[in-house]
Amino acid sequence: MAGRMVVELESIHLTVKKPYFKGLKAFAVLQYKNEEKRGQPRKLLGMVCNWGESFDFSVEGNPKADCIWMDVYKEKSKRDKLIGRCKILLYEATTQRGEPSRATLPVTADVRTEDNSKDSNVGHLTVLVRYYPSAPLLEAALQKAEERVLKLERELQLKLEHQRAQNVGEAASSSGNTTTTLMHIDSLAATISKVEQLRFQTQIRKLENEMKWAENDARWAENRGKWAANDIKWEENDVNFAVNNANWAENDIKWAENNIKWHECEAKSAEIQAKLNQGILGNCQRIVKADLLNLGYNLKVLLVGAGVWITSKMTNSYERLLLEARYYFWVEGT
Repeated sequence: MAGRMVVELESIHLTVKKPYFKGLKAFAVLQYKNEEKRGQPRKLLGMVCNWGESFDFSVEGNPKADCIWMDVYKEKSKRDKLIGRCKILLYEATTQRGEPSRATLPVTADVRTEDNSKDSNVGHLTVLVRYYPSAPLLEAALQKAEERVLKLERELQLKLEHQRAQNVGEAASSSGNTTTTLMHIDSLAATISKVEQLRFQTQIRKLENEMKWAENDARWAENRGKWAANDIKWEENDVNFAVNNANWAENDIKWAENNIKWHECEAKSAEIQAKLNQGILGNCQRIVKADLLNLGYNLKVLLVGAGVWITSKMTNSYERLLLEARYYFWVEGT
């Protein structure tokens, strides 16, 4: 459960004899007890210069389980010394209707006093806590506070006028010197009016700060809406990317199938080319064989003609007959 909590340090009472502090520092660390936020402390409060200063911070999680640790320090020249700490449970310290509730909290520390004794309880704090679950409740509370301030101003004005008239009447009846009395009454009324005016101005400033916090909450809500719209767009883009990736996967499968078909076509083309080459080689062998047969036949005819011509030139019949026989056997042998 988210919301805004306003913690106002109203008063402090220390029982130690010599605390020696020039100012007070209060730090609140919102410690989550659920597992999601465990181990994520945050410093939320700053320097406390004046009593009545309020500190606003966001509350995320379950107010029934969350708590605030307030550490109280005294300021020194070089370093800060811890006086004590107190624990505030949000559910116990405030209601959930935007109404303030006071919590008196003990301040405990191991402090050595002048008599050299140790005491863990060094005082107590009074804290005013208001919790606003949402910005509309905060605005309603601010409007109610403004109406209360105006009502107090009117009541104060009426009381001052009534008291002034009553004092003037009493002074006139008791003595004749009314000038000094009137001046004293005017000075007192002016002082009271100035003090009340400063107090009201302080409250109005607090209310203005709270209204600014409400505006910031509205802006944060608007930004969260924009972020949600951007998240939806990012999710749509992620879906589109997923669809594109699926299409790319389908295209990759189709490309793989086409590559397989191309390899099959290349294998068939290589087989057909091998058969064509084998047929061409067989034709070449047959042509060469026929050419060789024709060449042998032509040589045989040439040799027969040469033998006839040689025998026609010989005169001796015996040599001629022998030569014809040799030639005949040679030709037949070839």
